[in-house]
Amino acid sequence: MTDVLGRVRSAEAAAYLVYTTDVLQAGDEVEGIEIEGADAHPNQYPIALLQDAQSPEAGDEFVDFVLGSDAAQQVLHDAGFGEPR
Repeated sequence: MTDVLGRVRSAEAAAYLVYTTDVLQAGDEVEGIEIEGADAHPNQYPIALLQDAQSPEAGDEFVDFVLGSDAAQQVLHDAGFGEPR
C-alpha cells in the first residue's frame, strides 16, 4: 500500500483505496473517507505461535501481551487497528 499511498501524496492519482492505518500514518498529507458498510467486513490479522518456533516461551508471552495487555491495545488503537479477538 505504501506505493499506492505515495501516488496519492504526489498527486499522480486523485484517489485510491488503502487501509485506514495507512491514512492515519500519512497524517495531513491525505484525506480519508469512510465507506458505508465497510465496518461490517473488517480485515482479520491472525496471531499464532509457530509449531517449530525457536523461542516458544517468548512467542507465548508476545501473544498474551497482544491479546491481553492494555498497553498493546493502546498501540493497536493508535495505529488504527481494532481490538483483537
